[in-house]
Amino acid sequence: MTDQRIERARDALASDVDERKVQALWRRIEGGRRAKPSHGRRRPNMRVILAAAMTLGLLASGGALGWSLTRSEAGPLRLADGSPLPSALEATRTEIFRFDDGSQLELAAGSHVDLLDTTPQNVRLALRGGQVVFRVRPHGPRRWEIECGPLSIEVVGTVFTVDRDGEHVEVHVQRGAVLVHGDRVPDHVQRLSAGQSLAMPPAPQLPAPLEEEAEALEPVAAPVPDPTRDAQRAARPGAVWREHLAAGRYDEAYDALGEEGFLRETARAQRVDDLMRLADLARLSGHPDDALLPLERIVDRHSSSGSAAIAAYTLGRLRLERLGDPGGAVVALQRSLAMGLPAALQEPARARLVRALRSDGDPRMDAAGRRYLELHPEGPSADVIRGWLE
Repeated sequence: MTDQRIERARDALASDVDERKVQALWRRIEGGRRAKPSHGRRRPNMRVILAAAMTLGLLASGGALGWSLTRSEAGPLRLADGSPLPSALEATRTEIFRFDDGSQLELAAGSHVDLLDTTPQNVRLALRGGQVVFRVRPHGPRRWEIECGPLSIEVVGTVFTVDRDGEHVEVHVQRGAVLVHGDRVPDHVQRLSAGQSLAMPPAPQLPAPLEEEAEALEPVAAPVPDPTRDAQRAARPGAVWREHLAAGRYDEAYDALGEEGFLRETARAQRVDDLMRLADLARLSGHPDDALLPLERIVDRHSSSGSAAIAAYTLGRLRLERLGDPGGAVVALQRSLAMGLPAALQEPARARLVRALRSDGDPRMDAAGRRYLELHPEGPSADVIRGWLE
């Protein structure tokens, strides 16, 4: 028996049947049997026994039903005592935060984690700095996503540690597996299993400009120093937002660029890396609508690029989980799989495709669900999808 089946059996046995009612019922049965002296062998009162059996069955099924409903109708993630998650988790000393799904975070002193979003299906956090040990309950109802500067970590159930100091990030997996996304991650995505690590050092220099500067190049001869001019050039929005972006300060980068500036940079960008960087800037600064345009440009204009399938997958995630557009998510996720999505992302892409079809009321959900179970019979979403198909 697999660990997953053992866990389900243990939970099922721990139903909320009221033991006092069961014992009272049996005492009543025994009392009925002993109420009159016996003058010979009498047939047992079958009506009483049948009624008792039916009552016990209803109690047991009621307990199991209550457990099932509680599990299947999970709401947003909460703290273990039932209170809502705060918008930020901070620790002046080592501190453990426990949640109602059995997961927990252990924050080292000086660590800071922001809550970006929580729904019945997803939890999104941002590690701004410090060290955190994540213990995400296996086979839980939600996928977890942790943003940490140049990296994005996706996980369903595992134990892993993340250290962040500015743009320097290290990920160590103790149990299970995680998916690590990022513009500077090899092939943009890596799967880390138990015992594996990934370190992302700070970028050696500021990213190259996303477009050629409109002004003429400086003369070859060294110019006469001009402190006023140098200060004005350093304060230009182009210099400021790129500096924030290179340091992983996405909110500040977007504010310095502005909506019009973001659209201008997207229109001028030609390289896939530049477009992906702009999409990350919009997505991680809380502007998912703006992230659509650079991602769509990658998919439409650079379809032969190895990043096109990942861009389509990211489009599907945004439309499904951030923009409430399951129909658009279906198109993007199907396209990502058809374009040759890396193997590490195929399971979560198919799981999101099934959920998007279900949310959109699309009759193709059954076929997509069976396909998921055929390819990923022990996948993190297998139990949920089996329940949808029953």
